[in-house]
Amino acid sequence: MYFEMLLDLDNIRFSRCIKPKNSDENILPDLVTFSDGNPDAYGVVSYAVFTLKDSSKVANFLMSKAKLGPLTHKGETVRNELSGSTIASHIKVWLVQESDLVFGTHFHFLDTRIVLDMIHKQSYGFNTFAGLRVGEIQQKTSLDDWLHVPSKENIADILTKGETPEKLGMDSCWQKGPSWLVKPRSDWPVTVHPANCSDDIETEVSKFYRKSTAIAAIAKFVLNGSNFPTDGIDGLISRCGSL
Repeated sequence: MYFEMLLDLDNIRFSRCIKPKNSDENILPDLVTFSDGNPDAYGVVSYAVFTLKDSSKVANFLMSKAKLGPLTHKGETVRNELSGSTIASHIKVWLVQESDLVFGTHFHFLDTRIVLDMIHKQSYGFNTFAGLRVGEIQQKTSLDDWLHVPSKENIADILTKGETPEKLGMDSCWQKGPSWLVKPRSDWPVTVHPANCSDDIETEVSKFYRKSTAIAAIAKFVLNGSNFPTDGIDGLISRCGSL
């Protein structure tokens, strides 16, 4: 089966022309990225969404990139998901600067609420690994461009879980993007990012806080001698990232 799939790879074709002939020249295409990460790898795929003269839309594959996660942190899904989002910001900047296309709106889709919450926080509160990546994402993209979708709607899953060659052809979801991508934005399966994240998500995010931040927060409460959290040191450490 494996060797048969290797032979089938030769049958995969990509269109050399990204821009449709009947595209509306008065409407700039949208640049869309999907990023994903799992315990072993992370990756990004990007599309250009064009508006045609009949007001319909079509999405075309631009590029994708995948990497294996470091062996020293094998199994750490959130690290890989954050790295995938960072690569998405790299690809966005590269396409804007190096391609001949001029884009209108940018959209970055991901299926992890943990990373989405991280990039909405100040980068200096995180450890070196997370802080550098969160800061780079915030510098290269607009936070309003990041949208959360359910895992089943994230086409970048193919980069981390794999897919058979017959599902990667020219008219496939891989090359054309999810079907909802060419529908009105009101029909997109986007979930609203809440103003306050849940305790479970905050617990996961807090694992990437700088230790010095927790120490400084404890010192602040000790010196003030008041308003110490009723749930003790553990509760304080879990909140210190917002200080």
